[in-house]
Amino acid sequence: SSGINAEYGEEAEEEKYCKEKMTLEERQAAFRQLLVDREVSAFSTWEKELHKIVFDQRYLLLSGRERKQAYDTYVKSRAEEERIEKRNKLKDNREQFKKLVQDANLSSRATFSDFAQKFGKE
Repeated sequence: SSGINAEYGEEAEEEKYCKEKMTLEERQAAFRQLLVDREVSAFSTWEKELHKIVFDQRYLLLSGRERKQAYDTYVKSRAEEERIEKRNKLKDNREQFKKLVQDANLSSRATFSDFAQKFGKE
């Protein structure tokens, strides 16, 4: 079994995240990347997100208190990023809808029924 694991670079991963050979900043950066890689939500709780990260080797790079601090910092910055992404997505969707209405030559007062009558067969 260890031969198979070696093929996938698992031993290299262990060496890559050796706590003793890393500075605190490097360990914090690796932990933050773990949160990003596992798509930890900024709008959830530590307890609910824990199962996503606890089995990754990067989880053990920080002490319990350091992990919680790094998570709190990540959540604050990521929450703002997620809000901006959501706002931009809504804006893009609105622009796409306006373009669709323009391309369909419908007035801004057109209803869905008007649209469906005109384009329902497409």
